[in-house]
Amino acid sequence: MIRLGSSFKILLCLSLCVGVVSVWSQSTLVVEEQTWDGASVYVVKADPAQYRLVLLLPKDNYVQYMRDFSVDYPQAQAIINAGFYKKDGRPTGFLKADEWRSTTYKTRGVIGFNQSSPQSVIFDRLTAANGNLQSMYRGGRWWQDMNNIVGGAPLLLADGKALSLDPEQMLPTFVTGRHARSAICRTTSDQLLFVLVQGGDQYATYIGVSSGLTLFSLRRLLQSLDCRDALNLDGGYSSSMLVNGQLVVGHWLQHVASRPIANALAFIPCSH
Repeated sequence: MIRLGSSFKILLCLSLCVGVVSVWSQSTLVVEEQTWDGASVYVVKADPAQYRLVLLLPKDNYVQYMRDFSVDYPQAQAIINAGFYKKDGRPTGFLKADEWRSTTYKTRGVIGFNQSSPQSVIFDRLTAANGNLQSMYRGGRWWQDMNNIVGGAPLLLADGKALSLDPEQMLPTFVTGRHARSAICRTTSDQLLFVLVQGGDQYATYIGVSSGLTLFSLRRLLQSLDCRDALNLDGGYSSSMLVNGQLVVGHWLQHVASRPIANALAFIPCSH
């Protein structure tokens, strides 16, 4: 993980891709916009040969505004909100940033990644029931080799399979309701995607905003994008993405008042 205020570690993370830092030679990430099931969708695709996945944490408090993450990590070309959190900003699920910050007895989808070259990225379900951390899908103890683990809910796809949502025991309204959504996925060609679905609440349609997607519709969208592994991230009012300095909001209320988030994922350029 990159720590704030440490330019050396930022350069180290960048150099791990191929060994030489030259971020200005990279192509710029672009946002692809489409409509799916009546909702506006924004997709950013990153080639792991050119970009690294990085976990971003707030500098001083439990939460931080999206634009502040961009200021603290100017190398990040794309940032998306990530894990779920409590009202005070503390994580509600799994979070590892070099060391464990949070676990849960509940079964939850996660994405884990390290700083090796090439970067290893794993999608799985974990639980810490009875105080023992267990993999519920892939098996083994792969998390020991991962610097960073971010929990979401639920894990929608794994190895191209549409997984049952039952093990993660999500609220029915969260599953079948149409909400703003954030997600991360890996395609069959190993590209990593940030996906943002715009939505709102019962008032959204009255002001001309789409009402978002159900989790099942989100999964079908991700399958249409050629995703083989996919994790739903915190959504609703938290959904937001910053790409090349431009903010894309998921929930219409963010046009009225921004909402700080507890952590984020970012694509930071490597060098050839």
